[in-house]
Amino acid sequence: MKSKTVGPRIGTRCRINTSAYVSPLARMGDDCTIGLGSRLLGNVRLGNHVWIDANVTLHGNVNVGDRVYVGPNCTLGHLDRTGLKTMLAGTEVDLSDGSELEIGKGSTIRQGCVIYSPAKIGVGVEFGHNVVVRERVTIGDRTLVGTGVVIDGESNIGRNVSMQTGVYISRRSRIADYVFLGPRCILLNDKYMKLKKPKLVGPIIGKGSAIGGNVTLMPGVRVGRMAVVGSGALVTGSVPDKTVYVGVPAKKLKKTPRDWRTQLDR
Repeated sequence: MKSKTVGPRIGTRCRINTSAYVSPLARMGDDCTIGLGSRLLGNVRLGNHVWIDANVTLHGNVNVGDRVYVGPNCTLGHLDRTGLKTMLAGTEVDLSDGSELEIGKGSTIRQGCVIYSPAKIGVGVEFGHNVVVRERVTIGDRTLVGTGVVIDGESNIGRNVSMQTGVYISRRSRIADYVFLGPRCILLNDKYMKLKKPKLVGPIIGKGSAIGGNVTLMPGVRVGRMAVVGSGALVTGSVPDKTVYVGVPAKKLKKTPRDWRTQLDR
């Protein structure tokens, strides 16, 4: 007796472009749109009212919440090095198993973003264009990830964080809730630049802190709660709670004024 082929589970009022591919393992809620040339590969799950724009690829265990928009030319659930090597060796990659990429409801992912798997993106997260998020990253609810931001693996980003254009967050960094990161901030994790066997330790930024544009935070430094680092500073040591640091290398300027409004006050 021949086994019966089971197709994808598709909700009502869904619109799927004829050039799109939807895996037999996929599950789709009501009122979803799948655009021109997009591919749902493996165990992809879409909530209700999800809009997948043109030329988007979703790999493997990707779980997308309700009312999410994914812009053109994005890749969600990107294969890691092992997966790519397996594929290039001519071996089929099992996209139905493995770790999950979760995209929280109400999130917006604009054109050209690449998000590796596994990762967890919270509710109402907003991405600019051409963002890269690597494996085992978590991003909390209502965080803004600006255009061109790169977040390397095993980093933890809190809730209501605001990351402006071009921020770079190295592997194993920790950013608490309500932090502001100005344009082109750089968070480093290897002070020996691979000249020695690296022990990768990213910076830790406390709740409600504000980091100005073009600031460099050296590996392992701690920025305290509601602290402020002025634009262009080079932070080589810890910054205490509620202080303002400026300069190269950064030095204490003063206590954070009481009338300054941090992300916690907004």
